[in-house]
Amino acid sequence: MNTPAHPPHRARRSAAVVLSVGASLVGATLATSGPASAAQAPAQAPAQTAAQAAAQPAAQKTATRTAADAPGRGTVRGIDVSGHQHPRGRAINFAKVRKAGYTYAFVKATEGRGFVNTYATIDGRRSQNAGLATGFYHFARPGTSAVAQARHFVKQVRRTGVDKPMLVLDLETTDGRSRSHLRRWSKRWLQTVERLTGTRPILYTGPGFWKGSVRGSTPFAKYPLWVAHYETRRPTVPAPWRGYTIWQHSSTAKVPGVPGRADVNVAPRRAVERLAPPTSRLSRAARAAAATRAAADTSRSAERPAAGAGTSAAKEAPKVTDAELQDAPTEAKKSAKAPLPRGLLDALTSHTKSGKKLTGIPGHTR
Repeated sequence: MNTPAHPPHRARRSAAVVLSVGASLVGATLATSGPASAAQAPAQAPAQTAAQAAAQPAAQKTATRTAADAPGRGTVRGIDVSGHQHPRGRAINFAKVRKAGYTYAFVKATEGRGFVNTYATIDGRRSQNAGLATGFYHFARPGTSAVAQARHFVKQVRRTGVDKPMLVLDLETTDGRSRSHLRRWSKRWLQTVERLTGTRPILYTGPGFWKGSVRGSTPFAKYPLWVAHYETRRPTVPAPWRGYTIWQHSSTAKVPGVPGRADVNVAPRRAVERLAPPTSRLSRAARAAAATRAAADTSRSAERPAAGAGTSAAKEAPKVTDAELQDAPTEAKKSAKAPLPRGLLDALTSHTKSGKKLTGIPGHTR
C-alpha cells in the first residue's frame, strides 16, 4: 500500500509488512492485468493436484484459479494508491488505468486518528467514474484507540461520496504493542467498521508480519484476507485463513496512468463484480463535478512549475470543494451502510491452500 503519513514509524512494507476495501475484493491467485504493487504479473503458480480439485465445490473453481490461469480465465488485476503516487502533485489518470486492463482500485483514506489523504476524495471519485470497482483503506496505528480510528475512517469515506466502496484495514506495524494488544485492537476496528457501515472489511497484511506480530485466532477467518507477498509463485497464507481473497504481488509496478510506481494485485473476477457491481457509480451531479475537476487539473498541470521550483506536493494536490462534497450525498452515503450482496462471502471464502512457507515482503516501503 502506501508509505505511512508519519515516517518515524517505519516505512510501508518492510520485511515484516502488512495489510491494507468497502467491502472486499476477493479470492485466490490472480492473473492477467496486474493491480497493486507488483513488478508486472506474478510468476506461474503450481497447478492444483487432482485431489485438491476434486475436493473443491464446483461453484468455487472459477474463483480459485491460479496466476497461471490468468488471461480470460476469471481473474482480474487492480491497484492500490496513496499520496505517494502523486509526485509533485501530479494526477492519476484512472481512465488510462482502466484501459490498461485494471478493474479495481483501492485508495488510502486515513491513517491513525487524524490523518486524511488529501487525494482520497478526488482519487476515489475518478476511479469509480472511470469504471473501476473502488475501495478505501485505513493505515492502522495500534498505539491509539481502534474505535476512534474506525470512526475517523468511516467518516472520511462517507465524505468522498463514492458509491458502495470496499473497505480495508491495512495492518502492517505494531507501534511497539504486543501480540495480544494487536489482536484485540484489530478485532475492535473491524467490528466497529462493520457495525457502522454494514459492510464486512477486508484485512490487509503480510504473512511474516502476521505470524511474528499478531498470530490471529479463528475469529479473523471471517474477514477476507488481502495478502501482501512478493517474489513468490504462490503467497503464504497465514493461519487462521485457509486461503486469500486478494494477492498483492508487487509494489513497484509501472501502471499506465499512474505517475509513480504502484502496488498491483490479482483477484477473482466474480468476487470483485459481486462486491462492487458495474452499476455502482457516482450520482450524475458528482460525475459532472469530477469532470469539471479533471478539466481544471489538466489546465493547471500545463502551468505547473518544473521540479525543484519549491512547490510542495501537498500544496499542489487537487482540492475538492465543499460543493463537490455534497454532489453525491444521500444515496452515496446511504450506500456506505448497505451490506454486501448475498452470496458474496461464498465467493470471498473460495480459497486455495498455500504450498510454500515463505515469509517477508522484500523491497516494499509504505
